[in-house]
Parts: sequence; structure tokens; C-alpha cells
Amino acid sequence: MKSRIAPVHQTRLVSRYDRGHSLRSARRVVPVADRRAPAPVTPPLNRGLACSPPHAALDGHRERGISSRRSESPAPVGTVVLRPASQGIGVIRAMRTTMTVPLGDSAVDRDELRARISDKYRDVALNPALGFHFHSGAPLARMLGYPDAVVASLPAETVDSFTGTGNPFLFGDLHPGETVVDVGCGAGFDTLIAAGHVGSAGKVLAVDMTAEMRAKAAAGARKMGLRHVDVRAGFAEDLPVGAAAAEVLISNGVINLCPDKQAVFREMYRVLKPGGRIQVADILVHKEVPQEAKDDIALWSG
Repeated sequence: MKSRIAPVHQTRLVSRYDRGHSLRSARRVVPVADRRAPAPVTPPLNRGLACSPPHAALDGHRERGISSRRSESPAPVGTVVLRPASQGIGVIRAMRTTMTVPLGDSAVDRDELRARISDKYRDVALNPALGFHFHSGAPLARMLGYPDAVVASLPAETVDSFTGTGNPFLFGDLHPGETVVDVGCGAGFDTLIAAGHVGSAGKVLAVDMTAEMRAKAAAGARKMGLRHVDVRAGFAEDLPVGAAAAEVLISNGVINLCPDKQAVFREMYRVLKPGGRIQVADILVHKEVPQEAKDDIALWSG
């Protein structure tokens, strides 16, 4: 769902959740509901991650209390850190909120929505200079706080098709030897950065539903000689990754495009190892969105 549905109320969500521990902000550590007593959490379109973290800056939102297996049990209550988009990436001042809004209240057809979104991002992959209603490329990366040296180190083709909404690395670096899953990797901008963090002893599993974006991500990895990058076809709600496979999960501007956010977070929990963490960048709105807007597929796919 693009920000035009609530242009004044767009908020940056910046958070990180460590599996088996707590949700951390730059200022404090906040306990999260016990795994054995889950409660609803994952926000819907009108109030939650508008999807693929944290299109603004959501730096990792990780729920606890969801079964590590696929199930229909609700996600737990989590605490996230919000800050107005106008404050910029580097601002620490924040407010806290707890999201307990139920999901699944949109009537959009999932398969049609996926097809429309894939069509849009196919254009971004093949014709990044075409011009879109969202920012892209190197100017966007600088605006989101990516160091110029990092951007310059990536293939130009990768940078040109970057359409993130935040910077999932702001909360902390990844570590050598870690396995990372990039949910909705797009052209591979964050994938390649993550690969540099974890080194050849680590691994990055990059997942995207759009073939042209996957091809671009794989080409970028080959160009940089990153043999520890594995690009896979898949969806955020059904990741082609085994259970407890990764120490870290990153995502950038994807979750807002997923109507069933509870399924997304359930999958995130499933693929993380105990003690694993999620670092996500995305957008949310904190003003109620009319039902007719939620059911308008054109607003989802832009």
C-alpha cells in the first residue's frame, strides 16, 4: 500500500527484535510477551508495516510467541519504536506503541495483487530510468543513510533499481559467518551489502517473487564475486528457507505490500534460529484507513 492513502500520517518504524530475547530500541530494552502466551500483534494495512520494514525506516521488527512451525496461532504482542518521517534517519528521539490490531481485513485478491506488484517491479528492474511515483536509485540510498562509499561499491545496475524505504543496517552491523535471509530482495542492493558484512564464511539467501529482480540480484552477486549469495524465488508469506536456518532476517519496503502480515511474521519467526534477529525497514500509517481504501487493489499496487 503506497503512502498516498495517508500522506500526512506516514511514520517511520525502526526496531529490532532478537528471537528469544527482547525488542531493542536505541534507548532501551523492552520485554516482549512470553512465547507460551501469544497474543495478536501483526498490524494490518491501516496501522502496521505497510510492507517490503520498518517503505520508511523500520529497522527490524521481530515477534516472539509464534510457534516455530507454520500454524494459525496469532502472533504475540510486540513493542515497536516509531518516529515521524520528517525527523530523518539519524534521529533517536522516539515514541513507543504496541500494535495489537487483527489482520486479514482486506478483500484484495492475493494472486492478482502479487501479479500487479510484480509487473511494477519488473519495470523497475528493466527500465529504472522510466520514472515512478516512488524514489529510487543512488539519491534514495543517500537519503536513507547509506554511506556513499558503500553505494559506490555496488554495481550501478543494482543501485539504479533500488527502491527501499529505509536502511535495515542502521540498527547494527551483521557479523562474519552469519546466515542472512533478505525477504523481498529486489535487485539485490541490501543483499550485496549483507554479503559484505557476513563474508565468505557466511551466507545470504535472497528471496523475491519477481523474476527480473532476481536475475538482477544474481547478476550483481556474480559481478562482485559473491559466491555465498543464493537468490531464490518465493514469497514473504512462504519463504523457500528451512526452519531455524538464519541468524538474521532483513527486509526493506516489502511488508507493506503484503495483506496478510501475520503470515509474513510467522514465516520470519520460523526461519530464524533461537536468538536470531530481524532488521527491517518499512512504512506504516497511524491513521485509520477506510475499508474501501484497503479493498482498492490500485492503492496497494500503485
